[in-house]
Amino acid sequence: MGQRLARQWGRSWTVHVDESRLERSILGMSSTEYLARHQLLDGHLLAGHCVHSSARDVRLLAAHGVRVSTQPVSNSYLGSGIAPIPDFLARG
Repeated sequence: MGQRLARQWGRSWTVHVDESRLERSILGMSSTEYLARHQLLDGHLLAGHCVHSSARDVRLLAAHGVRVSTQPVSNSYLGSGIAPIPDFLARG
């Protein structure tokens, strides 16, 4: 629903993506792969955290024009890790 409204109103929608390793164990895939499988990746999406994004996830996000917002203070507080910022920047 968030994606549909974002497209309709020309706005962004946001979701936490690849925030913890637990997501992969629950979904059996990364949350990026899950979103891609359900055609939810697009230029309206602002993906939060992306700490555990693999090289494949980075490529998927870039290919769909998804913007990424990391939260280094939150991730440090939670001890969840550091997003692969150089990889995201290299992919634009």
